Amino acid sequence: MDIDAQHLTFHNPQATSSLEVPILVISSVDSDSGKEHAKCNRHFSGEWVDRKPEHGRAAVLCGNAPSVVESFEEIKRINGDVFATNSGATSLVENGIDVDYQVVFDPAFPPSRIEGNAKGHLIASTAHPDFFKLSKNPIKWVPDLSWIDEIYADCDRSFCYIGGGVTALVSTLCMLFTLGYRRVEVFGADSSYEKNFHADCSKQEEQNPLAMRFDVDFNGALYKTSYDMKEQARVFMLLAEELQAKGMDISVHGKGLLPDMFKAKQASLNSER
Repeated sequence: MDIDAQHLTFHNPQATSSLEVPILVISSVDSDSGKEHAKCNRHFSGEWVDRKPEHGRAAVLCGNAPSVVESFEEIKRINGDVFATNSGATSLVENGIDVDYQVVFDPAFPPSRIEGNAKGHLIASTAHPDFFKLSKNPIKWVPDLSWIDEIYADCDRSFCYIGGGVTALVSTLCMLFTLGYRRVEVFGADSSYEKNFHADCSKQEEQNPLAMRFDVDFNGALYKTSYDMKEQARVFMLLAEELQAKGMDISVHGKGLLPDMFKAKQASLNSER
């Protein structure tokens, strides 16, 4: 499958043409629970993410993909504020990395997974309300979703809608620009599985179609991925290009589909200069 493919193609030897089935990836934040959480969190009285002036600090954005394990020492050497998405915060803390902010987005991410050693928590309006009660330093952010304006249109708080919407990683990249960061080092954003991944995932795929694994062809190499991770890589590339045009310096470390796509794009741009 091509990275930009938005449909599945099925070939029947008895048919005169192929069957093309559109792929529509619906984020979990669009679930009923995400909408209920947003309503419950509407009146949070603490700090909300709003536009900040540009400053000179660097941000280290960490996902929880396999390659982040190989990058712990490199992360420690960077003088920057560490933002870790969802459960990725815990693995960083366990390996001696100070996490400035744990970013929570998914309505299904359990409050019991809050990382108490993080200095603060950037909690989406779609997250479980208990996150705001458990955090010693909760900061609320509002994702720019198709339905969110129904809840926040008449809100009397000053805040900035955060784009991205596909995953916590992509949304955090957008949020960092809003918070005034212009240099971002990205780790653990593989968006594909390790080559030695052989687990039997048939049950998981049956329960969650987004977990279905397939090969994506990029530059002649095959990457084992899933619908949601493929979409993360595709949207990240689009947003990164837009943010770079606005002055953000982005570096993507590690290996996998998204890092390889990003590095290939940067190499192409450098060769044209």
